[in-house]
Amino acid sequence: RDGAAAADARDILTGLLTSHLWVGQLPANGQTNEGQFVYRPDPAQIMAQITRRTPGFVARYTVQVENGSGEIGVGQLALRRLAVLDVNLPAPVNAPSFTYRQTQIVAGSQALAVAQQVRAILGGGVVLGDTQLPATSVVVIIGKDLTAKDLR
Repeated sequence: RDGAAAADARDILTGLLTSHLWVGQLPANGQTNEGQFVYRPDPAQIMAQITRRTPGFVARYTVQVENGSGEIGVGQLALRRLAVLDVNLPAPVNAPSFTYRQTQIVAGSQALAVAQQVRAILGGGVVLGDTQLPATSVVVIIGKDLTAKDLR
């Protein structure tokens, strides 16, 4: 059994080393306390990034984040929170307007469970079904009820 595990690890590392190299920021939460800075890596986000970059990774669901409040950076902060989900996460975009008062989590017919997970992670919003949306898609429109401070 140990031989098989070692062979699997060797195959994974070989695959990673022969693919394109990606360099990025290590997800972490930094805190200052009594003049000392503490750097705390975020294990869930680190594993999510590794999983998404593994050759052959294909997620069943796609979650698109849209900024509907106009607050700068809120889409990226929401995306960081949602990185723990096993879904495709395209870059956040602006919603058609910045007048959304409440966060809307719009789900395709097969993605209601994912939409509920999104709501739990973000800590707010209303889940809506939409038959016009692809069945495995979720669109999260961040409203004025979720601020950057809430998502940090």
